[in-house]
Amino acid sequence: MRSAIKYLIVFASMAVMASVTGAVFAEQPDGDELLIKADDLANAFEDLHFNMDMTLIGTDGIEKRRLMKVWQKGKMRMVKFLEPASERGMSVLILDEYSVFIYLPAYGKVRRVASHVRNQNFLGADLSYEDFTTTRLSDFYHAKLIETTDEHFVLELTPKPGVAVSYSKVVIKIHRGDGTIRQLDYYDNIKKELIKVEERSNVTVVQGHPAPRKITVTDLRTGHQTVIELIGSKYNSGVEDSIFTQRYMKRPER
Repeated sequence: MRSAIKYLIVFASMAVMASVTGAVFAEQPDGDELLIKADDLANAFEDLHFNMDMTLIGTDGIEKRRLMKVWQKGKMRMVKFLEPASERGMSVLILDEYSVFIYLPAYGKVRRVASHVRNQNFLGADLSYEDFTTTRLSDFYHAKLIETTDEHFVLELTPKPGVAVSYSKVVIKIHRGDGTIRQLDYYDNIKKELIKVEERSNVTVVQGHPAPRKITVTDLRTGHQTVIELIGSKYNSGVEDSIFTQRYMKRPER
């Protein structure tokens, strides 16, 4: 009798433990869901219009500054160079991840950027054309939750089957408080080594949505660094589709 009671107690304890353990695992967030939510948050606005102050910092400490005006609507983006004077009038039109055009006033022609150079640096910055044109990481990567800290969910992103990307994986940190992506570690496709770190900071809340205002990208192979600050942003201002055209690329900015 006693052995039977002891067996029932042990069995009941095991059942309770299994139930509790199952509940704990059920509450663990799914990596893909976390990534999709972060993408949704980063694309929460119908359109954007802002100035982008970009500083390129060489290994010798010499800084080169660029000022650009940017319009964004969905995946479309128009970038017009304002400073320095030697680059004023240049423009970049992005229609999607694979349709990128550059206008150089000296030549008076619009040139399409070939798809095989997507992994090259965007006009001297430490962000590639691929980095600059990707608006939703979840379109290209699966996400696995690999760590949960007091501040962040840490996800390992690996390319989806059949998708051509420049990285073997990207490890990102999503802030648990506001859901924004705060850091991206990029690993190359050949040696699988960490080659670049992107940090996002100065998060401010605009129309109820948090958004980083500063991006710092460091190339670990060269030590070169790019610092980007977003200035004077306007959200949901009704940006016209006519801005995202080759004709608008040639239009001088006042």
